[in-house]
Amino acid sequence: MALRGEAAVGCGGRGTNQGQCSGCCGSKEEELTVGYDRKKLDELKPRPRQGLLTLSEDGGGRRWFLFGEPVHAGTALELRLAGDRWVLGRFETGNGTRLPHFYLRLWNARENEEDYCGAPQVSFEIPSGAVLRWPGP
Repeated sequence: MALRGEAAVGCGGRGTNQGQCSGCCGSKEEELTVGYDRKKLDELKPRPRQGLLTLSEDGGGRRWFLFGEPVHAGTALELRLAGDRWVLGRFETGNGTRLPHFYLRLWNARENEEDYCGAPQVSFEIPSGAVLRWPGP
């Protein structure tokens, strides 16, 4: 699996972990889809289900699903790593590729919030056997 590094030039309208876009990239203010409080999430029982992405058809054409729910571009998902560790990232499709991609920031935005919009990220094709889950509520 090859990784392709990218320097993020803005938050892409994703905002800060406070749920609001800081305006650093000129994007409109919108609700954050990838930030959440890890401590609260860890306290939730039961944990979100985990599984594989499936490609199916519905009224809108072919799309990716996780547990029967469509996964839209820009959706926050968690990817399982070795040692039963999970990492939060962003699901993306398109760009002329057949398989979806996972975008991952290289450091935790909450550790240095002012650098969130400029945090470098990597993206890679989600392998067919990758285990994913929806982030907690």
